[in-house]
Parts: sequence; C-alpha cells; structure tokens
Amino acid sequence: MQKHSVVRALTLGLALSASGCGWVEHDPHRFEQMAERVAAIPVSLDRPGKGQLETPMKARDMGLREARRDAVRVEVMDPHQLWEARDGPMEGLVQAAAPAIAEAAVDEVEKRVAAAVPQLRARPVSTHREAEDASLVQLGAFGSEASARTAWARIRSSAPEALAGLTPRFEPVTVDGRSLVRLKVAVPASGAAAVCAAARIRDPWCQRGT
Repeated sequence: MQKHSVVRALTLGLALSASGCGWVEHDPHRFEQMAERVAAIPVSLDRPGKGQLETPMKARDMGLREARRDAVRVEVMDPHQLWEARDGPMEGLVQAAAPAIAEAAVDEVEKRVAAAVPQLRARPVSTHREAEDASLVQLGAFGSEASARTAWARIRSSAPEALAGLTPRFEPVTVDGRSLVRLKVAVPASGAAAVCAAARIRDPWCQRGT
C-alpha cells in the first residue's frame, strides 16, 4: 500500500507536469507552483488501519522470568547410565532410612504383641523347704525293671485318682549279691500313708519313706 501511494502521487505529478508544459510559455511561474502542489501532497509510510508500532514489552514487564543467557548443557547417556542417574539417589535414600524404618517396625510389632498376648506370670519355683518335705515312698523291689514297670501299671490302675500326678522312679540296687530294682514315688511327707493305703501296701517301710 505504501508503494501504491507513492506511485499514485508521482503519476499525478507527472500528469500535471505534462499538462502544464504548455502553460509555462504564458506563465513562467506556473511550473514552480505545480511543483509546490506535488510536494504538498501528504504521503504516509504507515500501514493503513494500523497505528504506530509500539516497542515490544520485555519479559519482566509481563511477569515472566527472563531467559538465562548461559549455554544449556546437554549430556548424552546410554540407558544404563540413565537408570543409574535416576534411581541411584533413591537407593541411597532408602538405605539411609532403613534403620529408622526397621526400628519403627519393631516398636509397632512389640506394641501389637503386648496388646494381643496376655502377660504370662512366672511359675513359682519350689522352695528348698518343699524339697525337704518331699520323700520317696518305696512301693516294692523287683528282679528287673520290666517287672517294676508292670507292677507300677497295676498299682496305678487300681487307684488312679490317689496316684494321679506321681512319677515313678526305678532305682537299681544290689542286696546280698542280688540285683534288684526298687519302685519308688516322690510324695509329700504327710501323704506317704495315703499313697501306701491306695497301693494296698501295709508294710511299715512304705510309710517311713526315704
């Protein structure tokens, strides 16, 4: 559009010049006046419908962060190096946090176990006095351990309630050159007579105990 305006003005000027060539002979100032008219024609270099170009706004004026002027570093990695660079720091963080995580897990397990399992009371330990009060009651003497075991089974079956909880002892001895096995049970001193009665043994040596 700017070129068309200039060409149009020049064309009009040339046309006036051509038509005025014949007038110069009659009026020597006619050509000068025509040149002044051509020069007075307004010519604008701006585009039609557009105002003057404004200075572009800078990034900081628009609230944007200005670009860094230093060079951008680009590093080429193979897949293994990329995985190491990506996951390597995370592995270090996990290893560093492992002790704290383990300690917290142990504390949590201890709390749950303590809440779920009732407190176990320690079993009372037999005192030395109780050991002194206990005595061994001899229920018989037999020629072999097998015979002693058979006798214990018979005695226990005859009085299961009275002899419940008693553990037999088979004690090998030698009497006058003869090998015997004594059948004994540990009972409280006050219960020797009851055990002998339940086993149907009336001999005095049973109630004395050892």
